[in-house]
Amino acid sequence: MTLRGGQILSNTADVGGGIDINSGNATLTGGEITNNHARYDGGGMFVAGQATLSGGQFSGNTAERNGGGVCSNSSAIFTQTGASTITLNVAQSSGGGIYATGRVVLSGGHIFDNIAPQGSALSNRGSVTPTVALTISGDVYQRSGAFNGGSTPLRIEGSLVVAGGVFDAPIGGLTLTDYFTHTGGTYRQTQDINGSAEVGFPKAGGIIVNANSQDLGSTQVTIQAGVECTTASGEAVRHCYKHHTHEQLKRQRDDHVLL
Repeated sequence: MTLRGGQILSNTADVGGGIDINSGNATLTGGEITNNHARYDGGGMFVAGQATLSGGQFSGNTAERNGGGVCSNSSAIFTQTGASTITLNVAQSSGGGIYATGRVVLSGGHIFDNIAPQGSALSNRGSVTPTVALTISGDVYQRSGAFNGGSTPLRIEGSLVVAGGVFDAPIGGLTLTDYFTHTGGTYRQTQDINGSAEVGFPKAGGIIVNANSQDLGSTQVTIQAGVECTTASGEAVRHCYKHHTHEQLKRQRDDHVLL
């Protein structure tokens, strides 16, 4: 299926209110998928095959469960690139913009102003890979699976919740404007550290490292939730923590871990 323009407007289905790619391939280079509704998942589009969104707009779609804009099924490959936009979509459970249980590749486009209790922009239970410098406007919720940060910078204008799986922050740098919450799984970040400035992994609320005017070179920090605190011989940092509420994190945000 190829969609180059026009509108898919005000439709309702169990899954894929606007479009249901049950198998095969879809290419969307233009058009509007607007005000569609799914009784379960994928208000704008449900993908179980392959779909590439390189233009056009998903807006104002709703899902009673997951994926207000797009729901990527466990067998799917969904790629967003180009001048495409996913905005103003609503999911009542998770993934206002995109809900991923399959493979999602973010090679461009815009995700902003979507709404969901978990992951207003993106909720991941599969595999998400950004391949270009990218800004995601909204919350990202890592429920399970893998977030493969790659080498290009990522800016999340919202909060990041790691509740399971593995979240590998981009080597090119992660900017997070709101809370970092870690209740399960593993968070990993690699960054060069040199000088006396504090470096957050990913920011205050995770770990803060101060090199004390030394050059630590390439430093990798791995934070695991829900594990016992142990210290191996020769470790420079021993970090133990429990999950705290946002208010507790506010009070503790100035705590430092020093090498």
